[in-house]
Amino acid sequence: MKEKNRFSVLLEHLTSMANLKNYTIAKAVQYDESYISKWISGKLLPAEKNHEIIF
Repeated sequence: MKEKNRFSVLLEHLTSMANLKNYTIAKAVQYDESYISKWISGKLLPAEKNHEIIF
């Protein structure tokens, strides 16, 4: 299995610490919940053009 990237590890840790659900994050950044799941799993990273909105 591929090792997770740093963004995914940090996002998973922060959402866990804050007790946030994927749908809550998705609503806040106006993305589909499936994208959030892929970010956390490390299968996908946010597009560079959207970094400012997400971070």
